[in-house]
Amino acid sequence: MSPTTSVSGLASGLDTAAIITAIMDVERRPIAVLQSRQITKTNQLTAWKSIEAMILGVQSQASIIQRSTTFESAIIALSSDDTILTATAESNAAFGTYNLTVNQLAQNHQIASVGYDDSDTTSFGSGTIQISVGESTESVTIESGQDTLEGIRDAINAAGIDVSASIIDTGETSYNKQLILTSSETGADNTISVTSSLTGGQESLSFTAPGSSVASAWTGNSTSTISTPGAYYGTRANSFTFTVGTLADSVIGSPDLDDWTGATPTMGGTYTGSKDKTYDFYVAQGGTLGTDTIELTLSDGETAETVTIGPTYDGSPISVGTEGVTLTLPTTGSIVQGESFTVDLETGHGLVGSDSQNVLVDWTDLYGNSGQFNLNASYTAGDPIDLGDGLQVAFDAASVEEGDQFTLDVTPGSGVNTIQDAQDAIVQFGSGGSPIEVYSATNQITTLIEGVTVDLHTADEDTTISLEIDRDNTGIEDDIQSFIDRYNDLIQLINDQFKYDQELDQAGVLLGDSSLIALQSQVRSMVTGVQPEIAGDIRTLAQVGIRSGNDGTLSFDTSIFRSKLDEDFDEVVALFSELGDSTDDDIRFISSTTDTVSEASGYRIEVTQAATHGEQAGDQIEVSVANPVTIDVAHLKLRMTIDGKDTGIFNLEEGTYNSGEDLAEMVERSLYAETSFGAEDAEVVWEEDSLNPDEGRLVIRSLAWGSDATVQLESPPSTANDRLGLGSTGVSSGRNVQGRINGQLAIGTGRLLTSENGASKGLAVEVLLTEDELATQGTNQGHVSFTRGMGFRLNELIEGYTSSTGLVGGRISSLQSQIDVLADQIESMEERLVDREESLIAQFVAMETAISGFQTQGEFLTAQLAGLQNLNAAITKNTG
Repeated sequence: MSPTTSVSGLASGLDTAAIITAIMDVERRPIAVLQSRQITKTNQLTAWKSIEAMILGVQSQASIIQRSTTFESAIIALSSDDTILTATAESNAAFGTYNLTVNQLAQNHQIASVGYDDSDTTSFGSGTIQISVGESTESVTIESGQDTLEGIRDAINAAGIDVSASIIDTGETSYNKQLILTSSETGADNTISVTSSLTGGQESLSFTAPGSSVASAWTGNSTSTISTPGAYYGTRANSFTFTVGTLADSVIGSPDLDDWTGATPTMGGTYTGSKDKTYDFYVAQGGTLGTDTIELTLSDGETAETVTIGPTYDGSPISVGTEGVTLTLPTTGSIVQGESFTVDLETGHGLVGSDSQNVLVDWTDLYGNSGQFNLNASYTAGDPIDLGDGLQVAFDAASVEEGDQFTLDVTPGSGVNTIQDAQDAIVQFGSGGSPIEVYSATNQITTLIEGVTVDLHTADEDTTISLEIDRDNTGIEDDIQSFIDRYNDLIQLINDQFKYDQELDQAGVLLGDSSLIALQSQVRSMVTGVQPEIAGDIRTLAQVGIRSGNDGTLSFDTSIFRSKLDEDFDEVVALFSELGDSTDDDIRFISSTTDTVSEASGYRIEVTQAATHGEQAGDQIEVSVANPVTIDVAHLKLRMTIDGKDTGIFNLEEGTYNSGEDLAEMVERSLYAETSFGAEDAEVVWEEDSLNPDEGRLVIRSLAWGSDATVQLESPPSTANDRLGLGSTGVSSGRNVQGRINGQLAIGTGRLLTSENGASKGLAVEVLLTEDELATQGTNQGHVSFTRGMGFRLNELIEGYTSSTGLVGGRISSLQSQIDVLADQIESMEERLVDREESLIAQFVAMETAISGFQTQGEFLTAQLAGLQNLNAAITKNTG
């Protein structure tokens, strides 16, 4: 710290600041020693923390390979075509090659409503819509103001049911809005049906399939092709008759002679063409009528011909073209070569989409309805004309004849308008002999091959997929290599701490540290030495291709490792992992701890109480055809708490139930559909009375085990409890397993039995017995033994190292404490030196002040002596 006061040495002439600094430098030397020790300890702490991080990385990988499931679940499923199917395999999958053909994918059911003219204006009325998917039925309420097609869509989507709703626009000019319903689940059983109870609307909501329509041919010479693009959504059969009304006569116009100077032509005849056109006459060879041969070319834009008028022409009409038109010329006069004239022709047919005159078509049906439309130039050929109930008719650009007729017969549709069938996936199992067809409601199949989940992506009946299930040796090797990498990183870091560079005279931070030497020795011995608990032939890593080099790092020969996996898989697993074995199939080894002593003969297991589910059993009721149970609006609701989790109030399915089994299935189905609980959480069963098959009781059962498995019934408004015999609202809990391990009383939690005393302390087993099985078999359930391989033992060792009192954790704590003590000592000494420096400054200030006073006094005395001398001289002078 800097002094608060300084002194310049002006009075004494000494460099007092330098003197003080020199004194303080000498007195600060002990602090420098402490700071040097602090730096050394800090470097050591940093090194130990790096070792701690490295060894925790080793522990992380060791904890992976210590689990037998790391090896047992390393199963790979290889598909010959991933675009058709893929698969994943569990540890219980049977190895082999399976030939599969995906004949059909599962898909959702989709239905469409009839078409409507808009989605946001037309009202369908208020009330309810019943939507069924498979065996589940839900009611969706439609409020006034929410009753358009869009409102209905939104209400369905907000209801949280197994159906989604959307609206499509077909692009047609009318009846182009349709409501689409899609089931959430695939499968043939998940079909959708809809019953609308909406009232007071402008339209009825209908999902009826469209009907059919058949148009007859024209009765006369009309050539316009008839089409029926719309879908008929009417509810009754009908027949429409269409008749072409009165049409204007054909017209042959007067010649346009604006550029004509010769004899005047006239036109005649009756035009029979099917469309309006213009005749263009051109004089190819002129001359004098009655004397010369004259040639005219005639073109109508499509065809051309030559009209020849000979020298003997007598003025008679000449037929031109092929459509009833005649040309008449005078018998005298001239025709000038190169001149031309035109004549416009208008048909007497109705020209669809282009006629300038009215082309009216009248229609009537069987029920006295009638109407009329115009097919002239105001109509665009091909556009649909609405006739009601979605029925439409359209005409192409050709001709129609006056009085011609055709009929249009329509038949109403039936059933739901399905646009995508609900269907199961179909997979052919096998490729020769008699292959088996397997059906699945979803495209993910777990029942095809035991332990294998198959995901279907594409159906292809012509492609057989080869699915190979085998051990994933590569995955196992990757886990072992990851462990070796982390281990080598740790050993290399330790080696770096023990290095000494003679040229730089620089040593590793922890050179000679006895704790680190001990850690290195113990870890290397644990990893590369013989595993003492293993009784098999493979007891060292070197036997599976993992060898230690001169520097202590490991190398990995994967060819040897893979060979050992194939030859002695169980022994390789035992080398690394913790493995347990039971002499009784109803007892499963779970784990041991560092407190558990491994015994070759194993530990005896005695079970005195099997774990049970929590369940709530109702009162005995009768359910039969003669005495059914009816679930109606007033008795519709249930609520319960299962394993401490509230189902909330949920609705049952309205209906009449004639058997206890049907009733239980309905309650269970409603529980799954209406709440977050599924088949893995709870079940509802019917327990039939042994004497009277029409009587029994409902049992609601948690599928958890032990005291945490609970069921409690509530009584919501409109409850169905009484009708179901579920009157009790108390909490019913399961029981934990009870028993002994190695003769010592063990602690039961659910199905887990854990030893807390003796050599077996920490040993945990799962008891799979039911109460009935225990009663039959008795309490003695055999023995459980286990072995612990390198991964487990190394994990244990590192766990001890990194505890607060362990080799690594304790060393880090000790160094941190030493650093903290040094910091406190340095701080204390710094505070004392500040006081010391301020004291020295004060002393030197006092010295300078004293010297300055002496100097002032001396100067005063000198001045006084000088004054006396001057006085004495003056006296002497005056007296002389």
